[in-house]
Amino acid sequence: CEAGATSWWHPRPPPLRIPSVPSLPVLCAILIAVINAVTFVAFGYDKRCARLDRRRVPEATLLGMAWITGCIGGWIAMRMFRHKTRKKRFLVPMVLVTVLNPLWLLLWLWVR
Repeated sequence: CEAGATSWWHPRPPPLRIPSVPSLPVLCAILIAVINAVTFVAFGYDKRCARLDRRRVPEATLLGMAWITGCIGGWIAMRMFRHKTRKKRFLVPMVLVTVLNPLWLLLWLWVR
């Protein structure tokens, strides 16, 4: 009998199946969706705290969450909860974060 051959009394074991890992773009999309969802919830929580006269989420935290690709969730929450829509001191940095945020992607593509 040959070394690699199989017979009826000693079959070859089935190949080991390794679960597939999503590609990098899919992982990035999932991460961005999660960050936007968390940002949305943070804006909503801050609005609730404002209404109940409780301790608020700092504006720097909200802007930071928007900066790490959560600007879409931030804008949706601002519109949905009517939160921080009249505060120029918050709106201007939020617009800058939204405009400058795609530079992360451009920088990554350029360096790559």
